[in-house]
Amino acid sequence: MSISIDDMAFILYINNISIQINRYVPIFLLLFGIIGHLTSCLVFVQRALRTNPCSIYFLAASLSNLIFLTTLFVPMLNAWDKSFNLLSTVSVLCKLSMFIILTTRTLALWFIVLATIDRYLILFYNNNRHRMTDLKQTYCWILITCIVSILIWIETVYCFETNLVGTPMKCFLNSNVCLLYNTIIFALISITIPSITMLIFGLLTIINIRQSQRMIYPNINTITNSNRRSRRIDWILTRMLLTQVFTIFFLNLPQAIHILYIAIIFYQPITPVKATVLGLIFDILFLLPFLSCCISFLLYILNEKIFRETLVKLAKKIIQRLKCNN
Repeated sequence: MSISIDDMAFILYINNISIQINRYVPIFLLLFGIIGHLTSCLVFVQRALRTNPCSIYFLAASLSNLIFLTTLFVPMLNAWDKSFNLLSTVSVLCKLSMFIILTTRTLALWFIVLATIDRYLILFYNNNRHRMTDLKQTYCWILITCIVSILIWIETVYCFETNLVGTPMKCFLNSNVCLLYNTIIFALISITIPSITMLIFGLLTIINIRQSQRMIYPNINTITNSNRRSRRIDWILTRMLLTQVFTIFFLNLPQAIHILYIAIIFYQPITPVKATVLGLIFDILFLLPFLSCCISFLLYILNEKIFRETLVKLAKKIIQRLKCNN
């Protein structure tokens, strides 16, 4: 297919925009996300929060995002320095890094789904019975989710290969079948289904909150200080969760729609100009879920006082230990 000079100039212009976006924007989000999730992990293991099942799910999600972003840092370096090409030449590193990236990204979203279901069950059963709040059950659900995610993405060992020609990256999918499978599975399992599930249970949680506010509570004297604090932490974690749920949903959905659209037209012939424009749209939409992954710490610290208080106590504890060591 012949390309006119104007089309070639347009393609080069769009490709240059994509290169600049991929070169500068993700690296700053990446550094902010790594620092944020590392701090979140340190906060959620503190005594005030670590006994709450929802906090455990938050901790698991933050840890998954931390591993995801840290692993993603290696291919990001290649955008800055083309000589840094280990993923492009070493097959084991290529397969392992893509397996970790896809698995941890999936886990992070599904842990938030589990936290959303946990909040819904707590309010639906009035904080007392048949809830996913037993810590043993929480760890069991986390383990099951990890196993399922690993089984879904174990195909990366076969599908990804290095030194490929005519692909967006040297470490890429080695066949059209693998490309189609990964595109559909990622769009459904890693974006669409968890986003819609957490939105549904998030809305149901809001309905239960409104219903619980109309309930007649027992005599305030019968509620112990421990119960008050536990209930306060439950409500705070619920607010934190709902904020993150709606952020994830609205930032993830556009990319899922675009990925499914690409899968639908995958075998249809398209012009080089259209392919270039679709590539630019993909690069921009890729940043939206990437943004939702990186700003959760910012959402926590801006919205909830207890998170800020726990963070301040942690900082004071670290400073005190440093002074003692000196």
